[in-house]
Amino acid sequence: MGLEDIKDQAIEKFAQLKEQLAENPHVNTLKEKYETLPAQTQKILTIAGAVLVVLVLVYIPYSYISSSSDNITKFNNNRSLIRQMFKYGQVPKSRNALPTTSNSGSIVSQVRSSVSRFDLLPNQIVTIEELPLEKTGKALAKKPILQTAIKAKFRQLNLKQVVDIGYHFKQFRNHIKLIGTEVKEDGEKPQYFNVEYRLVSYAYPVKKEKIDKSSKKKKKKRKRGKRG
Repeated sequence: MGLEDIKDQAIEKFAQLKEQLAENPHVNTLKEKYETLPAQTQKILTIAGAVLVVLVLVYIPYSYISSSSDNITKFNNNRSLIRQMFKYGQVPKSRNALPTTSNSGSIVSQVRSSVSRFDLLPNQIVTIEELPLEKTGKALAKKPILQTAIKAKFRQLNLKQVVDIGYHFKQFRNHIKLIGTEVKEDGEKPQYFNVEYRLVSYAYPVKKEKIDKSSKKKKKKRKRGKRG
C-alpha cells in the first residue's frame, strides 16, 4: 500500500467521522454549549481539538506502516528459517559409514522414537511413514546405493520446535539425511506452523553368495569316509 493510498483512506475516514458527528444530537448540544463559552475558553478547546485531530491523522498511517513492518519482519524471519533448514544432505564418503540393509520399517521406528524427546502432544504428530522416492525429486545418490525416503509430518509447532526438530533430523544419523522441509502457517493458530520433514536413508546392497550344493555333498561324503 502506497503513501497516496494511505492519505486517501485517512481523508475518507475523517470525512465519514465528520459527517457522523454532524448528525449526532449530543454533538449538536455540545456545539451549542461551546458557543456560549467565553472566547478564551473556546480558543483553548479549539487548540486541544486541533491537536487531537492531528494525533488521529498521524495514528492512522502509522498503524498501517507498523502493520506492514510487522508483516515484513515476519516474512523475513520465516524465509530465513526455511533457507536455513532447506539444505540437502550429502552421502558419507566412507563406505563403513553406511549400513548394509535398508529396512523402511526400522527407519520409521527410529525416527518416531527419536521424536519423543520433544514432548509433543499426540495430535501434533500427523504421520511418520515411508515416502515414495519419486516424490523426493532428483536422487542424491547413484546405484548401487539403496535409498529409502521417510516423511515426518507435524502440526501446530511453535517456531522453536520447528527449528529444534529440523536441527535434530539434520544431525540424526550419518546415513539418514534431511533433504527437504515444507513449512506452512497453521490455519487455526496463526503463530504456529504445520511442517513436513523429508529424510532419506542410504545403504549398501549385500550380494548373496551362491552356495555350491555339490561341494557340500562332497564334504559330507569325505567326513563319512573318515569316520568309517
